[in-house]
Amino acid sequence: MIILLSCLVALPCFSSVLDSDGAQRILYSRQTDGGYLAHGSLSAGWNGTPHLVSYLVNQGGIITSQITSLFIGEPLCATDFLNGSVVVCNSYGENVSHIFCADESGSEEWITQLSGDILDNPAIRSSSSEVIVAGNDSDFPRVLMLDDLGNVLWDRTYPSISFSVRDVCSFDDKIYVLGTAEEVGWQSSVCILVLNTTGGTPELHSLFSGAERCSPEAIEVDSRGLFILLNTMTSSNNMIYETSLLKLSFAFETLWTGSLSGPSWERGADMVPLANGGFVVCGWTNSLPLSESNRSDMILSEFDENGQVTWSRTHGTLSADYGLSISAVSDGGFIVSGCVTQQFYQGWLLKTDSLGMTEPQGVYNSQSIAFDVWPEVNPVGNAFLSLAVTTGVCRDLEIRVYDITGRVVDRSLVSVSSGNNTVAIPFALPEGVYLVRVQSEGDELVFRTVVCGSLL
Repeated sequence: MIILLSCLVALPCFSSVLDSDGAQRILYSRQTDGGYLAHGSLSAGWNGTPHLVSYLVNQGGIITSQITSLFIGEPLCATDFLNGSVVVCNSYGENVSHIFCADESGSEEWITQLSGDILDNPAIRSSSSEVIVAGNDSDFPRVLMLDDLGNVLWDRTYPSISFSVRDVCSFDDKIYVLGTAEEVGWQSSVCILVLNTTGGTPELHSLFSGAERCSPEAIEVDSRGLFILLNTMTSSNNMIYETSLLKLSFAFETLWTGSLSGPSWERGADMVPLANGGFVVCGWTNSLPLSESNRSDMILSEFDENGQVTWSRTHGTLSADYGLSISAVSDGGFIVSGCVTQQFYQGWLLKTDSLGMTEPQGVYNSQSIAFDVWPEVNPVGNAFLSLAVTTGVCRDLEIRVYDITGRVVDRSLVSVSSGNNTVAIPFALPEGVYLVRVQSEGDELVFRTVVCGSLL
């Protein structure tokens, strides 16, 4: 029986370079009702003065509007806030920092200029009604909280503590500021400053001192403990960075470490938590055949709830490519922000499925010229396999599904009319990888699909 698809539609995947006349990088993006909002840093060239640029991008990765900020300031970090976002921008000529709040169209809602000196190494995180910003005032950590109108609720500096801020988050009436401190020689350690919700009762915890050069990038805290994305370099690995995801207890003991390493640099930049307890990390890798132009590729990797790497994907152009931040999307996929190196840096957005892919369902192999079939959802829920079918004439299709042992686990017969068809067949199969073979009148098409639980 043919079932017309009325739901279970995944958002399109794409890889879009956002070209400009200058140099730019996209540092943040999030899903909106009609597509995606992206914030980036744009300047006239390598030595130009950077300023904030915001893009609205449709579901196919095409720019539909662009807004350039009226103030001069380099955007350095951003986060979701209410239906839009907040961005920290530093105006180095004026030696001031601004917090810019935008609605989902990228238009300004409010701007707050911070008092005092410029905020170095800023990091930002939001809750339902408040924004937490951390950074450095000289060598000392500074943390402040703003309300949903941009009013500063409190602003504290900690002159007895010295470390470089990398990220900030909050959980269970605590604020966690992640940083790194230089040590004698080339080593550096990880620092976590714990505060209450008004910035008081500071507790400093120093970790992993004396053996490595540690570059922590992101922190997430939930009821299970603390999770830190960490890049490390040791004297025994030829000064090559490796990426690790660490789980710590609330007593700051290491419970497990998951690692991503290769023959060259593996550099994590950001991570997003998953509903299954794992995380997806974005960054870049130099573990590829190097040339003068192609020095790195973006890398996406999933760690499960026990720190094991379940998959890893690379995406790249013929230039050096970098992944800078990642956000979850409603269909289970991800929107990834970064840049590619052309004449200058140019912004880059990727929409992937939940397996980090930008192309339909992995392996796709067709020798047929009479019809075309491809899966519309990636991955597949264990209810229906949705197929788009294009054919010049009415035809009957035999669809066989094989598991990884080569055993036929499902067989369907469907009839389609000439033109474009959308059909769905029952697909109540366990999670796993399957080979789908579609045959009609001597022609056949084969593709791979993945079942990752119900998507309904």
